[in-house]
Amino acid sequence: MTPAITDIAAEAALTQMLRDEPAHAVVHAGVGAAGSPNLLWIAARMGSVGIAVVRASEVVCQRGDLVHQDGAACAKFDDGDRCAACCSGSWFRRARAVDLLNRLDLFVAGLQSSALVLLPTADDPAVLEAVGVPKRSLRTAVAEDLAATVASELPELVAPVAFRGD
Repeated sequence: MTPAITDIAAEAALTQMLRDEPAHAVVHAGVGAAGSPNLLWIAARMGSVGIAVVRASEVVCQRGDLVHQDGAACAKFDDGDRCAACCSGSWFRRARAVDLLNRLDLFVAGLQSSALVLLPTADDPAVLEAVGVPKRSLRTAVAEDLAATVASELPELVAPVAFRGD
């Protein structure tokens, strides 16, 4: 994988932080645009509830806009050859089709391990559900309400979590 997709330093830091002091929840804002998709998976493996704040377009589209190179809206994000041609002008310009499919798989796997995936528009859940993110974890919340939404969901999400020494 290319360093722009994963962040080994952030992954190691999160792992160490959760070993030193377990957290009930880890919130990752911007999955697909920034950070590492592995952070949510690491959080889940370390016993924390993973909460993602994402835009579906940034998860399924390597350019983050769901607009094909010809200017048309794109709904075909599992075709690595099509994506490679579309991304020829980005930092992914030398990516092979399989690299782009691996990127999608990596982001989806991180979201699959999350208890809650917050999305900004009513159209976003269908996009992520189509690539395998469980419907039960998908919720919409406008940016202004994100903190309140996370706070209202936390008690139910973390109730079953038990840590060493609890």
